[in-house]
Amino acid sequence: HHPQTPVLLVGGHVAALPERTMREEVCDFVCDGEGMATIVGLVQVLRAFGPMLALHTSNVLGQVPDLWYRSARGIYRSSARAPLLQDLDGEMPGLAWDLLPMDRYRAHNWQVGFAGVRSSYASIYTTVGCPFTCRFCMINTVFDSGKTQMGYKAERNSYRYWSPDAVIAQIDTLVTKYGVQTLKLADEMFVLTPNKKRDGKKDADY
Repeated sequence: HHPQTPVLLVGGHVAALPERTMREEVCDFVCDGEGMATIVGLVQVLRAFGPMLALHTSNVLGQVPDLWYRSARGIYRSSARAPLLQDLDGEMPGLAWDLLPMDRYRAHNWQVGFAGVRSSYASIYTTVGCPFTCRFCMINTVFDSGKTQMGYKAERNSYRYWSPDAVIAQIDTLVTKYGVQTLKLADEMFVLTPNKKRDGKKDADY
């Protein structure tokens, strides 16, 4: 319906196979990393150049980090890597819930059990990345390019987290402002290992 609308694909699959995704899927751009810097950079470029973007494809899009795109000649190209975000509280302090139709989100059937009442619902992350470096897992695929850009060794983990205060602030907003009753913590590793640096506890406390 809107063929002129740019399409960017983000996620584990496209980060693992960015060029193949460009060839096989109906899209204009692919993100080869965790996505935050890529999305912001691409939106800024599209707003600035709009229909004139095709005339400046390589020079302009090449400045957007972690981006795969087609050159004016149809050649697949990629830009420089973006480093991993480190200060999640400062750079990503919260989601723009006010831009979403929050009253339309309802808990999944499997979350309500036999009660059958699909209450108001939201999903948040409290961490990104992973404390391990398993090579068979897709989680690390998204973050490897960011580690390389920062000069990290491959065996260094990509695990980062929002502070407890920031997480509580998100939950408080969802409950008090939007009446959310069912909350999903979408972290891959939320209950895997207590993080002493994160919660301030010592080994003896567990």
